Amino acid sequence: VQTYDLVIDNHSMIHDEDTDGAFATRAAHVAADGTFAIEFHHALPFLTRTQFDTIRHGHPVYLSLHAWSALCARHGFVVVDAWSEDVYGGCLVVLARRVGTPTARVGEILAAEREAGLTSAAGFADFTGRATMIGDALRTYLQGAAARGERVAAYGAGSKAALLLG
Repeated sequence: VQTYDLVIDNHSMIHDEDTDGAFATRAAHVAADGTFAIEFHHALPFLTRTQFDTIRHGHPVYLSLHAWSALCARHGFVVVDAWSEDVYGGCLVVLARRVGTPTARVGEILAAEREAGLTSAAGFADFTGRATMIGDALRTYLQGAAARGERVAAYGAGSKAALLLG
C-alpha cells in the first residue's frame, strides 16, 4: 500500500455509512509520521442553529469532534488540531496523527460540544420541535405571500428544499 505524508478527505467520508471501514481505507495510506486531514459538516452548528435542512439522503453520517476523536482512537490516531470553518453552514477541519498532543483548540471545541448537549440524546430532545416550528413559519409566510399575490423566488439545493418545505 502506497503511503503519504498527508491524506486529505474533504466531505467524502460523510457519504459512507461504514465510517470505520472508510477510515481504515484512508488510514492505511497515511505514513507512520503522516497526517490525516478531514473536513466535514460539524454537528455542533447543526444542533445549535437547528440546521435540519442539512440532512439529506447522500449524507448518512454527521460528525462531532467527540465522535471523530473516538473513531481516530479506534484506529490508532489522535486528534492533534481542529478548527471551524463557516462553509456549508459550519464545518470542522481536523488533523489527526498516530502520535501527538492535541492543541488547546481541540479542547475548546470538545467543551463547546459538551456544553451544547451534543454528547447525549438529551441535547437533541427539542431539535424536532424547533425544526417543525421553522418549517411551519416558512410555510405560513409563503401562504401569506401567495394570498397577497406576491411572487417569491428561491434559490437552493434541491436536496435541502425537499426537507425544508416537506
